[in-house]
Amino acid sequence: MGKRKRLKSRERATPRLSSDASHSVEFFMRPDDGAVPSLETFAAWPNKAARKLLPVLAAVAEAPPKKFAGGGKWEAMHGTCTGMYEVRARIDGVHYRLFCVLDVLAENVDRPLLTVIDADSKPNGEVFAESRYVELSELRDEYFRPDENGRPVRSLAPASLVASYIART
Repeated sequence: MGKRKRLKSRERATPRLSSDASHSVEFFMRPDDGAVPSLETFAAWPNKAARKLLPVLAAVAEAPPKKFAGGGKWEAMHGTCTGMYEVRARIDGVHYRLFCVLDVLAENVDRPLLTVIDADSKPNGEVFAESRYVELSELRDEYFRPDENGRPVRSLAPASLVASYIART
């Protein structure tokens, strides 16, 4: 008898979208309370931050992400946050970050997703505490958590909510 190739459980559950395709930008909404951490933080930032970060986010999604060459504006994260990426901008001595995940397993979409799960800022020369990276990894895991049947569930902010935040910039 020949050996059968074993598929990983998530490969069986959902067909994979091509990571070579341009991505759709989405914003993670926590399913339990409807909070959108990235937009709530983003709304408190100066308009300059939005005007710098949003075009980079759009360019990364269109490139697509794995082919984007943006000179430090789009970077893979490591350690606790492996599998996440950040869009970066430095303005007036402050580093602004949009923390993202790439989702090629999302269902009922025509393109893979570049989902912003959170945002943060820090003064130039400072580092985030390890506890902050743990929080980010927990949000990543919450985003990818399957339902009771093992199907991917993605809780995304409605377009109207995203538009209302972006219109403030």
